Amino acid sequence: MEDSKEPEQPEGGLGHHAVTVVIRNRGSSVCVLSGVPTLEFVDAANQPLAVTVCQNCDAYLFRSQPVREIHVGPKSPAYVVVAYNINNGAEGDLVCRNALALRLYLPGQSEPLKSRLGQGRDGIRSCGPVDVTPFLEKPPSDGFLADPAYRQ
Repeated sequence: MEDSKEPEQPEGGLGHHAVTVVIRNRGSSVCVLSGVPTLEFVDAANQPLAVTVCQNCDAYLFRSQPVREIHVGPKSPAYVVVAYNINNGAEGDLVCRNALALRLYLPGQSEPLKSRLGQGRDGIRSCGPVDVTPFLEKPPSDGFLADPAYRQ
């Protein structure tokens, strides 16, 4: 499995952004994903940043999602959506971090997926908590989780 960032990302205004992470099965057999991945933001020195991650929480750009088993065929993708805010609030009360890359761990795994995130990019500025969806079968459409099964 490998992850990469989709090129076009939704913006909800007021500094709210989301990035769709594509997780591609590079193997020759079906892989089953279930649950919510663990995220870790890292700095230029490849050190983890202190960022609060809320797994499958309601976010400004999307609601919490049902957790399903996703069967990912060979060379096929699955998705997760990561939401974050780039503003530190009117009073400057949120701590902002500049992450060069994002590490994504499958549930129960101690090694991150092989990633192309952060290579040749400016990284992600995040202020406050970050929200992440469970594994999804389909990516967001026009910035929204369009499948009616994903809506609550």
